[in-house]
Amino acid sequence: MKSPGHAIRTRSESCSLHRGLKALLGCSLAVAQLCAAHVAAAKPLAANPDASTDDSAGRTRPLENYGHLPLRFEENRGQVDAAVKYVSVSAGLTLFLTPTQAVMSVHERSAVPPSIVRMTFERTSGAKSVIGEEPATTKSNYVVGSDATGWRTEVPNFSRVRYHDVYPGIDVVYYGTQRQLEYDFVLAPGARAQDIDVSFETDGKLAINRGGDLILRTAAGDLKQKKPIAYQIIDGQRRFASARYVRRGRGAIGIALGSYDHRRPVIVDPIVLSYATYL
Repeated sequence: MKSPGHAIRTRSESCSLHRGLKALLGCSLAVAQLCAAHVAAAKPLAANPDASTDDSAGRTRPLENYGHLPLRFEENRGQVDAAVKYVSVSAGLTLFLTPTQAVMSVHERSAVPPSIVRMTFERTSGAKSVIGEEPATTKSNYVVGSDATGWRTEVPNFSRVRYHDVYPGIDVVYYGTQRQLEYDFVLAPGARAQDIDVSFETDGKLAINRGGDLILRTAAGDLKQKKPIAYQIIDGQRRFASARYVRRGRGAIGIALGSYDHRRPVIVDPIVLSYATYL
C-alpha cells in the first residue's frame, strides 16, 4: 500500500521517463517533441496532503488547490540519466536540471504535441555544485521489475534547487508552483551581472516585448518570462534597482542592472516562466 507523502512510479512510467529523457537531452527539438509525450506520462501519484476544502460548499477543489502547490524537485538517485541532478514532474511541465541546462517539456494542451525548451547557461563550465534546499516530506519510489536491486526508494524531494557559482559569485535558484517555474539570479558582492548569458532553444523565436517581458515562441503557444525585478536588502528594507533583459545574439539574453550598491548582494527576482496559460 502507498503511504501518505510518497509518490510511486510504475514500470511503464519509469521506462517512459528514461526514454523521453534521453531524447530531450540528446536529440533535435523535432525528435524530442515526439518523445516528450512519453515523459508527460510520468506524474507523481502521491495523495495531496495539502488539499483544502471549500467550507461553504463542503466540497474539495483539487484542481484549483493543486495549481498553488510548490514544485517538487527529486534528487537523481539513479532513476534517470546520470547527467541530470534533479527532475520535476507536474501537470504542465517536466523539468530536467543538469549543471549547465534546464530542459523543459511543456505539455499543457493535450490537443498539440508538447513544446520543448532548452535553457543553457553559456560561457561557463557549469555550476560548482547543484544542491536541493528546503526538504519536502514527500518521497518518491521507483519500483521497476522484480529485481529489488534496481528499485529506487525514499528518493528525497526538495522545494528549491540552488546552482552554486554558475558564474563567478552568481547562484541560480529554481522553485515554483505546479503552474509556473521560477528562477532567481543571486549575485554576491562584487559579482558582475554582465556575466549572465542564457540561451533558449525552442521550435520558435525569442522576443522581448514593449513591456520588457521575454516571449518564447513555440509551436504550442507562447511562453512568457516577466520583466526582471532586482533588489537588495539594506537595513531590513528592500531597495530596488532597475533591471531589464538584453539580447546577446540570436536566442540568448542577459540581464542589465541599473545603479546599486556593489558591496552588497543583489537578487534578480522573480523571473517567472508561466506555462499554465498561453498568451
